[in-house]
Amino acid sequence: DKNSVVKIGVVGADASNGAGTRWMDIGVETDIYIPRIKWTNDPATLSIVRLNRDQNHLELLLADIATGATRKIFEEKEAGGWIDINDDWRFLKSGKSFLWQSMQDGWPHLYLYDMSGKLVRQITKGNWEVAGVTGVDEKNGMIFFTASEKSPLERHLYKVKMDGSGMMRLSSGDGTHRI
Repeated sequence: DKNSVVKIGVVGADASNGAGTRWMDIGVETDIYIPRIKWTNDPATLSIVRLNRDQNHLELLLADIATGATRKIFEEKEAGGWIDINDDWRFLKSGKSFLWQSMQDGWPHLYLYDMSGKLVRQITKGNWEVAGVTGVDEKNGMIFFTASEKSPLERHLYKVKMDGSGMMRLSSGDGTHRI
């Protein structure tokens, strides 16, 4: 079956009955998914994740809510399977970069990108997976996350510096820790 055709509209809080809806340009292809949208730290910019029907080509768009114009800043392709969608992408308060979780190296890890979509660095690495980001302390340059680094059967809390150094397990004891 065909997918439903989706649109993304932004309406001011004072608008009524859809008056003043600004439609975002999500491209001419209608056989797509929009699995996530999120505000950036700039209230005039909305981020949109666009995914093709085969779910193996993801694009991150930034939309200007005043005009509806979008620009692609980032994309991932997975030739041999599909791209897992997650909620671990955060725009940093500085407005200059964002964190993104991806399986680019074969394992779910954290990456830092600038707002043009250029990779700044891979933050976590190894034959283990980041399960989720639990917090970001931008002032001190720390990311807190859960991961299977100790064992694939366990989940622990870790911290790492934004530059990828100083990773440390914070939880103790065997098992799965829920933060």
